[in-house]
Amino acid sequence: MLGGAATLAGAIVLVKPERRTIVLQVMKLLAEQIAEAAGEARQLEWRGIQILQGVILPQPENPSIKQQVSIILARHATPLLAQEIHDAIEGRFPTALPNVRELRRVLEGNSAFVRVDSDRWQFGGEAGPWR
Repeated sequence: MLGGAATLAGAIVLVKPERRTIVLQVMKLLAEQIAEAAGEARQLEWRGIQILQGVILPQPENPSIKQQVSIILARHATPLLAQEIHDAIEGRFPTALPNVRELRRVLEGNSAFVRVDSDRWQFGGEAGPWR
């Protein structure tokens, strides 16, 4: 219904050729401005990526179990089970794989890893309310 009303209003307004010309000029200017803004956004994104590449640290060659767990948990937005962490380590690191029991000992013995729910883990604790 709204589309039909817009079409009818457009037909009434654009009956005269000079009005159509003005509308087309305005639409052309609008399209040019949108294209220019998109180009500037791409340039900003590219510049940001270049800056980040200079800051990102390379992955350690032989990370410890603690480092492996930290990397896996830091890259997940949701808490993971120990078995899920184990599977992710297996898929990501070519080094000797700890068993799930060893992995749980590392999780429980380090304050950087926080137990969420009964068996899920996350990297770091939740911050309290901002004061």
